[in-house]
Amino acid sequence: MRIRNDGNATLPPFGICTQTGVSTLFSEKYYNVAELDIPAESGRGHQYPVINDSASLEVGSRGKGVSVLDRPRLWVAYDEADGNPLFGQMWGVDGGFKLRKDKPGFEIIGGAKNGRVFCQFIKDQSLYVQLQEDLDEADPDLQSGKQTATARVWKPDGSGDLETGSASQRIEVEIDNRWVDVSLGDEKNLWIKWSWYYLEWVPITGECP
Repeated sequence: MRIRNDGNATLPPFGICTQTGVSTLFSEKYYNVAELDIPAESGRGHQYPVINDSASLEVGSRGKGVSVLDRPRLWVAYDEADGNPLFGQMWGVDGGFKLRKDKPGFEIIGGAKNGRVFCQFIKDQSLYVQLQEDLDEADPDLQSGKQTATARVWKPDGSGDLETGSASQRIEVEIDNRWVDVSLGDEKNLWIKWSWYYLEWVPITGECP
């Protein structure tokens, strides 16, 4: 797809962005893109990510990109400050142009080199989590704020144990209190799903045993 950088910063090679509109220039269609930003407050999110081509794209410039829905397995830039992505790990969006560790959206396949890695876009990313006692005591009714939950990303072969933590990755995620009703100090186990509409984790089932 043809894209034009309508953001405020240069889009790096294989960088993550999001579509913001469509323009017609010289009888050709261009999809306007900008940095995929995770809002501080929950609300309607962006569309699914678009990945830039192998060349940097200056502000206002036109180039090529690919939608993750059209090509779910592809090369994506990652933040080298988070180390090297490993096979089976979950990396994903957290604002910015590059994949970050312990964030939702992509499963690592391999080939990490020169700040890019081959990975699989996960449209329906789900995790089994245990809510922790990390709540605001000033807000016992849990009408606002977020809760912390511990999750484990299973090994690629499906093995792993929630109690022993023998999984490829152990992470912490945040769940907005409006999604789950839990008393202060209680612990609950839930299946949660990353919502590309809200750009946050939401429960997909009731309480689990």
